[in-house]
Amino acid sequence: MQKIKAALIHFSFSLLLFSLVMALLVLHWYPLPYFWAEGAWEGVRIAALVDVVLGPLLTLIVYRQGKKSLKLDLGLIALVQISALLWGLYNIYQVRPVFAVFGNIAGQGELNTVMLDQIKDTAKSPDALVSLAKNNPFNPPLVFVSLPSDRKALYKLMFSQVYFKQADRYQPYSDINLNAVLETGLRRKFFDGLKAKEKQEFERFLAKHNGRFDDYSFVPLHCRYEALLLVFDKKQRNVAGYLNITPP
Repeated sequence: MQKIKAALIHFSFSLLLFSLVMALLVLHWYPLPYFWAEGAWEGVRIAALVDVVLGPLLTLIVYRQGKKSLKLDLGLIALVQISALLWGLYNIYQVRPVFAVFGNIAGQGELNTVMLDQIKDTAKSPDALVSLAKNNPFNPPLVFVSLPSDRKALYKLMFSQVYFKQADRYQPYSDINLNAVLETGLRRKFFDGLKAKEKQEFERFLAKHNGRFDDYSFVPLHCRYEALLLVFDKKQRNVAGYLNITPP
């Protein structure tokens, strides 16, 4: 009975700690829809297995009241748990989306997420990246790519598929740049041609928000694992939600 009680206490503390970690991820590093679209769960599930399942299970196995090495055994279990959690957090932090980058190619706007390692070599300076994130109302910060006016250079960037990783071309958040995002959302014709399941999700969104189609801008968002639609409220000028609909 003491073994089960010890394991349950261990499980409760482990679950509480893991819940705090999940709150950190979802509220700060990977707000929805980025948590699943960027694959954060792929990185955290090993830590979840070790912290919430394996740790208490090992306590259940090794716990015996009066055992001389009990403190050492429990200490080693705690060390393994903390190490797994820190390892998971470090790796998840390294691949977090640091910017959502907006680019407008031939009138079709889209957002792409980038990690720090993908852009730090093209940035003017580390301070420039910090400045882009400062006073930015979006999470991750919304930045804008200034595309070359020369057609040849533009096509070169387009076909290389890396235009959104050119940090030296990033422009900071501004009302003018946000207007460019709001103006290039998908047209109604795209939604009229959706499959039944996706069309239902789209219609549920409008019904839930008591809004008309023209009140929102539906912008393609390309993440590391998934592509979907990020929905902006044109009046409030913020993110109203997202739709799990594959963009064109």
